[in-house]
Amino acid sequence: VSAWLRKMGGRITGVRVYFADRAEGVMNLVGAAPDQPRVSIPLDSGPDSSIALCFRNRTLLAVPDLRRSPLRPAPGAGVPARAMMLVPMLRQGEVAGIIEVTHGLRPREFSPDERAVAQHLANQAAAALGLMERQSLRERMFRGERLAASGQLISAVARELRPPLEAVSDLAGRL
Repeated sequence: VSAWLRKMGGRITGVRVYFADRAEGVMNLVGAAPDQPRVSIPLDSGPDSSIALCFRNRTLLAVPDLRRSPLRPAPGAGVPARAMMLVPMLRQGEVAGIIEVTHGLRPREFSPDERAVAQHLANQAAAALGLMERQSLRERMFRGERLAASGQLISAVARELRPPLEAVSDLAGRL
């Protein structure tokens, strides 16, 4: 993201990333400051929620002048925005999250090249997120398999030790 911002010559004043939590039905802001409250946007928000609108429509939204638009950036932005672009992070046809790009200095159009680069960057981020989720799932599965193997080993050892222990117990009882 930072390389992309440098390429755009510093014309972007803010970038925020939201990940979809379908279980909770919200979009969660990633990387919020620890002293800031958690920002979660319900996916079933009304038409005034630009993040939810972008999520539902699965398409890039570019607003050149926010003063003339009913759409607004999500709450909690540090710098007031004048222009905004919302880019869905698409992975296998599903929205994994949203990247919100804002420009706070003046109204501006986002060029077709900027839109294409932003969409490509968002899709790459979604693919990377998917790979991280798969790796995490593999690690959990591997840990579970090791735990199951350990349990089977302990069970086999207990089965092997049972007859000698019963014989010792029987002998001790007779003595």
